[in-house]
Amino acid sequence: MLCCVVMALFTACAVERPIAELPLSRDFVIPVSLAGQQVRMVLDTGCSRSVLASAARQRLTLPVRSGAAIRATDATGAVRRVSTFVRTRDMRLGAIPYEDAEFLALPLGEWFEVDGLLGLDVARCVSWIFDPFKGRAVAMWPDQLQAQLLRHGLYID
Repeated sequence: MLCCVVMALFTACAVERPIAELPLSRDFVIPVSLAGQQVRMVLDTGCSRSVLASAARQRLTLPVRSGAAIRATDATGAVRRVSTFVRTRDMRLGAIPYEDAEFLALPLGEWFEVDGLLGLDVARCVSWIFDPFKGRAVAMWPDQLQAQLLRHGLYID
């Protein structure tokens, strides 16, 4: 059985201690709730900052705020300056609420069939079990990882 476990030992960003079991596509797309509405995001561990597509931001009617420009490098290596951000106090990964999440607000191409990228700035806040072959991702607090591995019949080798 091939499964991937990622454990992050960072200060937690979420505010409660529930465990989130999420459907996971083979492309690592997971459902995320923003402003009370479901969006589809790629869980992208190569992305340091989370990104919300401009079209999704408009659909969710989330306000954009301008800030100091930062340099962002995309997967093609192109570097651009980004100065528009979306901040929400209403984000959930399954049962896990986040009290303050910030996204870069960027236009993603029409061919990009998701609403954004969930980067390490959010993903590192919890420990993860990824099993794309069974179509699931489990997010939990680091001290809950061992029990969840046992529950799912997994172990670290």
